[in-house]
Amino acid sequence: MTVDQYEAEFARLSKFVPRMVEHPVDKARRFWEGLKADIRTQLISANLRTYEDIYDRAQALERDQVDRAAASGSRFAQNRDNRRFGKKQMTGNRRFVPPIKRNIGKSNQQPNRFGACFKCGSLEHQIRNCP
Repeated sequence: MTVDQYEAEFARLSKFVPRMVEHPVDKARRFWEGLKADIRTQLISANLRTYEDIYDRAQALERDQVDRAAASGSRFAQNRDNRRFGKKQMTGNRRFVPPIKRNIGKSNQQPNRFGACFKCGSLEHQIRNCP
């Protein structure tokens, strides 16, 4: 979720627990704690105290990350739509397994079988004894 999306959700949920965010310091701390770890880490050195300052700085950091990723051609650039490329989003801890290539360009030869001759495809001998 982007910083703007997070802020909107934070504001929406804050209405249900007003006592947790009624003090400005508590509101700022709770907002900071919910940010993405990389943005949160960069905000530590800024020593920001108010909710508005943290929100503004988080937006700027996120824009900078997106701009740098786009400039470097990174595949991690945000707003990239993988559906354009016919890709499905990965779920769980699965890895990409390339498809098996099936004798491309070898139409006149039989497919190789385990223990068969690589030259003629016979099961009676191997390539070193191929007639």
